[in-house]
Amino acid sequence: MDNQQERFDLRMAWLAGIIEGEGWITLMKRRVHQKNDKYTIGYTPNIGMTNTDFDIVSEVRNLFDLLALHYRFQTRNGKIGTDGILRKTRYEISVASSRDIKVLISHILPYMIGEKRNRIHRLEEFFKVRESKGIKGPQSKYGNEEESIYKELYSFRGKSRSKILNDYTPNMPCA
Repeated sequence: MDNQQERFDLRMAWLAGIIEGEGWITLMKRRVHQKNDKYTIGYTPNIGMTNTDFDIVSEVRNLFDLLALHYRFQTRNGKIGTDGILRKTRYEISVASSRDIKVLISHILPYMIGEKRNRIHRLEEFFKVRESKGIKGPQSKYGNEEESIYKELYSFRGKSRSKILNDYTPNMPCA
């Protein structure tokens, strides 16, 4: 392997680590408005990360540009919290189109090792379900399979951090 390829692979491994540690891999549920004030439910895949270190988010942005991904970049200014402590400015970057997420997944999946690897596999299942349906007509509607994947990706919602740790930390023998 040449040096340039090795550097690219290292950058993709770094990106996978950042997303694994500071990011999210999810489906977002949304209302799609139809005629006559009716709506249907839709799901949007989303991969992104938030950090207070502008240099880290800038490097993620550079890598997204290198992969020719369309992304959303947002700055959330720091403010004083309800506890009176000043919060730092946060920078958020995310990818939401199926095409771009598939490209991103193809580059980072080999380096993912934690729970977010499983989330990627569930997103891939979501893509397969959607691709098996037509673009228009009754078969194109979101169904139980998509709802099931959405619920699984949101399975940690509403649990406290300690509850999550108790549920998913194996019992380790005391030394």
